[in-house]
Amino acid sequence: MKTLLFVMSLTLAAQQRDWRGEMRQSLDRMMLSEKKLEDYGFSRRVHRKEMNSDGSVKKEERLLLRRELFEGEFATFLIEKNGVATTPAQRAEAESQLRAGRASSKSRKRASGRSNEDAWIEEFPEALDYTQEGEETINGRKVWVLRCEPRPGYKPKNMRAKVFEKMRGKVWIDQAEKDMVRVDAEMFDSVGVGFGVLGKIDKGTRFHLDRIRTSEGIWLTSKTDVRFAVRIMLVKYLFNEIVSETFDYRLRAPR
Repeated sequence: MKTLLFVMSLTLAAQQRDWRGEMRQSLDRMMLSEKKLEDYGFSRRVHRKEMNSDGSVKKEERLLLRRELFEGEFATFLIEKNGVATTPAQRAEAESQLRAGRASSKSRKRASGRSNEDAWIEEFPEALDYTQEGEETINGRKVWVLRCEPRPGYKPKNMRAKVFEKMRGKVWIDQAEKDMVRVDAEMFDSVGVGFGVLGKIDKGTRFHLDRIRTSEGIWLTSKTDVRFAVRIMLVKYLFNEIVSETFDYRLRAPR
């Protein structure tokens, strides 16, 4: 009897928890971590596939990139493409273009605050409803597993946030630090952007995100896997898969 009451109390506590508030906090921490990414070097593998409508591979590309210090600032260089290493001449050309780009950007004031491009993501906590599915352990850390579904009656403030109306999935949140550890999302129906004129994201589009905790205690993205079917301006149709793995994070030494 005592065991039953204990389980019931845990279930009630989970139901009463403010999961939307937890998601707001997690998203804020994620945005803050992404800003701190500016202080890190890293390596990244990118695997891109352009698919035919029948699912066969039309075009494929594999890249190895490295973000490293170059003349006092971080820059990203191509190290390898489709198994072929970048030549010294190609590296020299990339460095020359980088110098030219830095020189022209010095006259432009850097924008402050969050990018308008990312404004739609801020609606993520409000646009969906969250219920706890259980608890798991990932990399030795306890996490909550939340199922998310479209929130009935929610009206997107940003045009891009309309994707949340047809999205469902799961979110894994670290119990100790309230950071997002993993995200799985899928479009269960197609959704038009700009009344369908600007484009349409098709049913079946999927997104996966994994994050790791660095030795400095910062949570950063370790893997993204995006499989999407998109129609642009009623003309161009894209059916692609992009897998990106980021590793070997290196914090810049204090200046």
